[in-house]
Amino acid sequence: MRTNWSPSKVQRAATVIGLFYNYWRFAHHSKHLSPEDLSRLIEYFAEARYYGTIEKDGNDKTGLRWAGCSLNTVKMDVYYISHFLEYCAIEFGYAHANPTVNHPMGYGEQLINTARRAKSDLLHYLYELTGEGQGIKRRLRFQIRDRRPSRGIDALRVFPMEKVKALILESPSIRDQNLWFLLAYSGLRISEALNLFVDDIDVDEDGAAIIYLKDPCDGIDERYDPITKTPNNVSRKVFLRARYGLLPRDVLPKNHPLHAGWKGMLWDDNRKKVSIVHWLTPSYGQLFWQLHTDYLNQVRANVPDSHPYYYVSTNRNNYGEPLKMGNARLQFARACKRMDITKGEGAGRIHTLRHFYKWASCSVGGISLVDQRRRMHHHSLASTEEYGFESAEELNRRLKQSFTRIESLMPVTKPSRA
Repeated sequence: MRTNWSPSKVQRAATVIGLFYNYWRFAHHSKHLSPEDLSRLIEYFAEARYYGTIEKDGNDKTGLRWAGCSLNTVKMDVYYISHFLEYCAIEFGYAHANPTVNHPMGYGEQLINTARRAKSDLLHYLYELTGEGQGIKRRLRFQIRDRRPSRGIDALRVFPMEKVKALILESPSIRDQNLWFLLAYSGLRISEALNLFVDDIDVDEDGAAIIYLKDPCDGIDERYDPITKTPNNVSRKVFLRARYGLLPRDVLPKNHPLHAGWKGMLWDDNRKKVSIVHWLTPSYGQLFWQLHTDYLNQVRANVPDSHPYYYVSTNRNNYGEPLKMGNARLQFARACKRMDITKGEGAGRIHTLRHFYKWASCSVGGISLVDQRRRMHHHSLASTEEYGFESAEELNRRLKQSFTRIESLMPVTKPSRA
């Protein structure tokens, strides 16, 4: 085991190893294990620790009577067991059941690690020579992954249709009116809106706004090169660093005030990593262009060229800085409170506007899920199906109409013998 562990950590590791031994002894009856069996035993042990060994009827075939524990506890259990097995492999020549292996890192994670090293390590210039600096991370072959929390119907509630217009019109800020309109009638995620550049918005021949969604790191822009005096294709991460000395917002640490994540999407142009926003109807695109023009003239035009982001703070203390995720959510919660929107109607949950967009497209407009999947840029149809659940009242009303149609075509008669 490691010699630099504290006594409490050693004691905790010994306790976990004892639990692992008991699980092998009672749940698997001290069965002789091959290296492959031992690897699977770690997975079975982690599952037993997480869910517990007591079944729904109160029985426990193992006799261990374990209640379930937290995901973080299970992660540490696997960590301690893996280090114990590493010690056995080194000292006694046993096969290592859960070794550390090379795993490729994402570009964003590399940028974050490099930036942290530059601030705290005097030898940070040597970091690029290490495996981690070259994009290779060492991690356990089997480790616990975070699970997405299960969601009920309430978590997928649609923002009330009759209150969407009021949400927009009663907002005192032209920026907020612009943002709520965009989220409700184009279906953008708030993180996608906060990653927009000013020049991502254009207009078509009918006067409707065209909005381009581009990957915050690898999205390709055609930008004018003042040296060669020709347009060049440049990725966003290169442009941000060269022009403003900034990192893309999605690679900033999650606790950074300007962090705005990015969820993968189905690209219209996979090479350039770009997609086009689909308005609920083209008329909403025309209305947004008017809001866009007002916002540029009244707010964005007064901001110095210190960053390219479209949505900015209007607070006097940090006027013109990129709008923060926390501030956007706070303004949405305040707007809901002004209108007495309840939590069940989506108060404080800005993502319900995206659910409204899907509901209005499919339930009101009759757009098929297949077409709506492309409009929302989902990879999977299952992702589209999760959005815009009907309320129980709407479902019952629609079912009653269906029942009436069925019974009109197939009258219910009491069967009788001939």
